[in-house]
Amino acid sequence: MRSVSGYRSDNFVLHSLRMALEASAGPLYQFGAFEVDPRSGELRKHGTKIKLQDQPLRILLFLLDNAGQVVSREQIQKVLWPDNTFVDY
Repeated sequence: MRSVSGYRSDNFVLHSLRMALEASAGPLYQFGAFEVDPRSGELRKHGTKIKLQDQPLRILLFLLDNAGQVVSREQIQKVLWPDNTFVDY
């Protein structure tokens, strides 16, 4: 959308950037009493924030992204650790 003078207003550009960032961050996941916001990295239960470290959050988001599918240990390993990392579990 262009203004009469031929340029976009700063507010329009900022609003567009904000909307693009929100759209690319992914959906808000809700399951049972829980809610996960990938943008903020927050897990909430009945609205109360639950502290979750980075790796457990990444596993949770990976599983939510693949809900209804079987995922292998190898797939989870690729999400959590670089290729040259050995993990014995």
